[in-house]
Amino acid sequence: MNNNQAVLTIIAEILGVEPSDITEDAEFILDLNATPEDIKNIKLSLESTLDISLEEFEQQENLTVGEVQEMVEDSLL
Repeated sequence: MNNNQAVLTIIAEILGVEPSDITEDAEFILDLNATPEDIKNIKLSLESTLDISLEEFEQQENLTVGEVQEMVEDSLL
């Protein structure tokens, strides 16, 4: 599983949706109906699963799935 697939899988599991229903331009709150608690759980799960730190994750409004995928890639460099 590549990192983008891992991101989609974690988001899907926490939000109870199919990974195929998640697009890169989907906003967590507006499009995926994520709560602040969901967003926190996604961040923590990504950090523990991929052994990375995503400091800026919760600080952005209107955060998209694609932006999170970029943050993950940047954290792994």
